Order: sequence, then structure tokens, then C-alpha cells
Amino acid sequence: MLRMGFAKKWVETIMQCVTTISYSVVMNGHLGEEFQPTRGLRQGDPLSSFLFLLCGEGLSSLLRIAEREGSLRGVKQKHFRRRKANGCQFTGCSKFNRARTLSRIAEYGEKEKEGSFQNLKDHLKKRIDNWCNRFLSQGESAHEDFQVWRGELTGEYLVHNAYKLLQIANLDSSYYLLQAEAKEFFSKLWKLQLPPKITIIIWHISWNYIPTLSNLRHRRLVTNARCPQCSDENEDCHHIFWQCSTRIEVWQLLNLSWITTFAHQDFWEWLTLIFNQGTNEQCRYFCYGLWILWHSRNQLLHERVHTTNRDLAQKIQDRVAEYKGIKVKMTSSHTRHNQRNGEDVSIMKIQFDAAFNNREFRSTSGLVVRGPMNEVLTTKSIIHRNVASPFAAEAFAGLEAIKLGIEMGFQEIQILGDSLIVIKKG
Repeated sequence: MLRMGFAKKWVETIMQCVTTISYSVVMNGHLGEEFQPTRGLRQGDPLSSFLFLLCGEGLSSLLRIAEREGSLRGVKQKHFRRRKANGCQFTGCSKFNRARTLSRIAEYGEKEKEGSFQNLKDHLKKRIDNWCNRFLSQGESAHEDFQVWRGELTGEYLVHNAYKLLQIANLDSSYYLLQAEAKEFFSKLWKLQLPPKITIIIWHISWNYIPTLSNLRHRRLVTNARCPQCSDENEDCHHIFWQCSTRIEVWQLLNLSWITTFAHQDFWEWLTLIFNQGTNEQCRYFCYGLWILWHSRNQLLHERVHTTNRDLAQKIQDRVAEYKGIKVKMTSSHTRHNQRNGEDVSIMKIQFDAAFNNREFRSTSGLVVRGPMNEVLTTKSIIHRNVASPFAAEAFAGLEAIKLGIEMGFQEIQILGDSLIVIKKG
């Protein structure tokens, strides 16, 4: 860099960056002694690319000087007929001249590159063709590949099929029984048609996905897992909804005391037994009870709000009554809607529309008459002249619809159109 004209202070600064870094080698998990390099930068250093360009420029200058002094001699390269003035003899030249050879080939051999390397390309192509013709099998006779995957009837291998086979291989016979129980449980849960927020919380409870204190302690988020309501046992789904002494009274007030008489079952068996033995009405009260109990537990834990068992039972009954009222209202509304639609179907309908030509001030009215089953009875089109505006064209179409209904002798008709102003005026 000094010979290239860089200032001495600048070169010293660059060398500080190069020589002040240190390395150490890890051998079998032990860190070795540190050492400092005399040249080079750490991989990824932003200065690396710039120093490479500077060194490359210096190397090119040295090569040009050697060329002028005649230090580079031509060599007859293997597989080539002509002597190359841009090469050198590898066996009798220094490393410096070898680098020069590669540089000269890249710099001056552009015109003859394709011909110079044609033999190399042909050789590589021949090797690749030989690879394509070789079979992996080392048997005496070669044969075509065939599918051996039996996980699918199509013979196509898919990752999820492999996972499915592994799961089946590792399962015991009780797995299929649990699958049938889960299917029956969730099928009945969806048929109850509860609000989505309650259905989702029941699904989380059944899979033990709610953040009980036992689950939080298992994930090392809390240290104390005692029930905040009775402080007798650790809080889990089994305790909150079934065994907690402060909540058994809630089920008794809801006339569901029979669900607390089951013994020696885990929580999932308890849920499935209740859904199997209870009616839809009892299961509905049970689901609302789980939701309200979990909500009151969160209020007690996070807001310090305590709710008595009687208030909880009353709240559950109110929510179920509210749900029933909404269902009754929706049913009656649906019935009235169907009755209204039934009455509307029996009425003849005439649909009208208009097209307006603003250059000739003409319009065309189109009419369609539909019967009780919405079938098309007849159609009609009328051309009007001297029509002042699109509104007048729609008005003429509406008038023609009324005239057509009178001509066909309908006692009651329904006129339908897409012009709100004409319909309101009519």
C-alpha cells in the first residue's frame, strides 16, 4: 500500500485493524491459548473486501512489471495444439508465475475461451452421462424403479402418512375406546348449540388447557398451587369443578347433586359419564355451571371478588333462561318469516326495468310476470318516445307493470323494480 501511494499513517491504521485481533482454538471443549495473526481480517469484517481489492491491484501491478521484464514465458498446454503466450510452465516457475498464469487466462483468453475449454466440457459431459446410466443396485441385471410404499393405496409417500403409521404402531388397544368416547362427547357438546364462548371453554376444560394453578406450576410460572377458594388441595380441573368443598353446593342448588356422587374417576371419565347419563337439559346446565365457576374463580384470584354459591347458582339459572328466551325468540321469528314468505309466494309478481337512450330521448320498458312458484308466466317490452330523463323512463316502466297486472286480471300483485324513487312515489 505504501508503494501504491497511500499515506504511512493510513497504512498504520489499517495494520492496527489487521494485527490487533486475536484468535483461540477450541479443542475437545477446551479453549486454547490466544494468538494474534500477522495478516488477514476476521471473517465478515467490512474492511475485508476493500483490502482484497487493494491487494489485487498490487498483484496486477507486479504481474505487469514481470511481463515487461520478460519473467513470464509461454508454455504448450496439454490437449492444445498452439503455444499460449498468455501462460507459463508450471514445473519451472514460481508460485508467483502460477498466479500470473490464471490471471492472464482470465484477462486475455476471452476470445479463445470456448475453444480452449471445449475438451474439458466434453470430458465432464461424458462423465455425467456415465453416471446417469449407472444403477444403484449392484446386482447382475438392472431393472426399473418401482414403488414400495404401502402406507397409501396410491403408493405415494407423504410425511403425514408416516406419522400416522407410527402413531398406530405405538398405540395400545384402549386408544380406540378413548377415540369413541371423545367422539360421542364432542358430538353431544356441539348438538347442545351453546354460545361459542361456552363451547370453547368446555373444549379447553376437557383437554386440561385452562391455566389452573397446577398447570402454571408445572410450567414454573407459580410456586404455590393451593386452591384459592378452600386452600385444602392443589387447584386443577378435577378439584375446581368436582371436589372443591366450596362448590359442591352449587351443583346441589341446580338439582345436579348426582354428578358429585361418582368416585374414583379421573376428570375426563367424569365428563363423559355426565354427558352419557344426563339429558340435554342437564348437560346444558352443567356446561353453563362449568363456565360460571371458572369465571368466578378468575374474579376471586385476580380481582378479589367473592361470590356466594347461591348467587352463582342463580346466575347459572339466569343465563340458561336467557339462552332459552333467545332460542324461543329466534324460533318464533323464523316461523313468522316462513309464514310471511309463504304468503309472498302466493302473490303474483311483476318485475320491471328500463333502458334510456339520452341521444334520441327514447326508452324501453321490460316486464317479467312470475307465478306463485316463481316461475315465469310471460314477458313484455314496450318502446317509449320523447322521454325526458332516466327517472321518467323508470316511471314509464312502473306504469306499464301496473297496467299489465290490471290487464291480466290479478286481484293482488307485487311490483318489483330497482328504482327506489319510483317505488316510493308509487
